[in-house]
Amino acid sequence: MKKTIRQEEVKKTYTQHLNRVKGQVEGVVNLIANDAYCLDVINQINAIRGSLLSVSKKLVNEHIDGCVKNGHNSEEHLEEIKDLIDKLSK
Repeated sequence: MKKTIRQEEVKKTYTQHLNRVKGQVEGVVNLIANDAYCLDVINQINAIRGSLLSVSKKLVNEHIDGCVKNGHNSEEHLEEIKDLIDKLSK
């Protein structure tokens, strides 16, 4: 498995954002357990999706800025971009 070395501040930002998502998911579990109105649950789920998409976009930008730009040749760049597109389309 390949690795990406990140600065501690970047790791901290991702971790904080994902911990908020974890809290949102726990909130949805509580909404379900307490028979909350369906649209309220759906709104919270959509908020979670938006939060995860935000993290994903940041990671994509990080990948392009760091990994793809620093590729050794244009064939490697192309493969990295194809791989990124495959991952985003799943």
